[in-house]
Amino acid sequence: MLKHYKRRSLKAKLAFWSAAAMVVVVMAVTSFTLWVLRSDMTRNAAEVQATLSDSIARELDARVADRRQALQQAASVIDTRVIGSADVLRDHFASRPVVQGLFDALIVIDRNGQITFDSPEFAGRAGRSVADRPYFKEVMSTGRLVVSEPMAGRGTAEPNVIFAAPIRTPAGETVGMLGGILYLNRPNFLTELANVKVGKTGYVSVIVNGETPTILMHGHRDRIMTPVPPPERSPLVHRALAGEEGTFEGQNSLGLEALYSFRLLKNVPWLVTTAYPIAEAREQLRGSERQVIALGLGLMVLAGIGIWVLVERLLAPIDHLRAAMVQSRERSEPVVVDLRDETREVYEVVQAYNTLMAHTHEAREAVQRSEQRLRTIADNLPVLISYVDADERMQFATETCGAWADVDPAAAIGRRVSDLVSP
Repeated sequence: MLKHYKRRSLKAKLAFWSAAAMVVVVMAVTSFTLWVLRSDMTRNAAEVQATLSDSIARELDARVADRRQALQQAASVIDTRVIGSADVLRDHFASRPVVQGLFDALIVIDRNGQITFDSPEFAGRAGRSVADRPYFKEVMSTGRLVVSEPMAGRGTAEPNVIFAAPIRTPAGETVGMLGGILYLNRPNFLTELANVKVGKTGYVSVIVNGETPTILMHGHRDRIMTPVPPPERSPLVHRALAGEEGTFEGQNSLGLEALYSFRLLKNVPWLVTTAYPIAEAREQLRGSERQVIALGLGLMVLAGIGIWVLVERLLAPIDHLRAAMVQSRERSEPVVVDLRDETREVYEVVQAYNTLMAHTHEAREAVQRSEQRLRTIADNLPVLISYVDADERMQFATETCGAWADVDPAAAIGRRVSDLVSP
């Protein structure tokens, strides 16, 4: 048993496959545009973040350098003979408010490690010994300015970092130390960094590159004075501490995917880190992605409509030709198709069809004339001429048959012989 399949029109096929090709092209272009958009976003975000990191690092370096220089100058003019006299030192620093304004507190320590002066005064701090503190030992042994690692104050228990400058005799002997304290939980240029936001949720942190790298300042305050996670958990940070500066995409120890920028300071062994979450960057990108996708869908719809209209117009001559063929089949005379189409192939098909129809009409008329001549001759012969098929049905009969059998020859066609004459 033969199966009958519904045949689709040429117009539908052309429109479908053209639209399908256009959809593929538009999807490819849209995907490429989205890829370029994401790449540009990542590159632009990295450039902006690198610029921000450079700016923060330069500003922080400059402020550290100012404090180092001011503290060294202040230490160089202290009379070594009054290191143990708090009243004299108080008068000395009262005339030098600039250096006090650069730090949260100042302390003077004698060669034995005992605090002889503090400003502002804190109960119990004067007279306390810091001889065991690493920064004091280093200053006394090297005679150079030292910036301590983050530590908790013994008197205040507050996290702080100390700038320590040696107090020398005219002969160059280190006989004491002037310290400038910056607290990590009070308003100053360090704690300002904790309030800096990279984007909406990104942060800035400062890490001290010591024997045990420690977080000096962080956007999340609970991480201040905590050690940096090991290399397997924070590979980017440890690479940066080893000297590999730049901007990289990766994860921190808490699994935050972000763009991380690292800059090492020149005046202190500190590493400035900025983090910009990838999720936030992508969220800003989603609006542009939606616009690109909407534009792609709009182009597909417009392309589909345009292709349908174009196919309709291009195949209009074929539709006219088909209609003409149907009319020619139903009528005795051919229908000539008159198309002024500039498409060469369509024009040639129409011309070939018109020529074929003209020849067919001529052949049909010739056959009809021949049949008419034969019938005229047969009708005028005084003999019975007829044609009976295998079913004994009359298929042809002359006028003589009609006259003899008293039957209209035209009415006899298709009837059995037994119905026309007696047995």
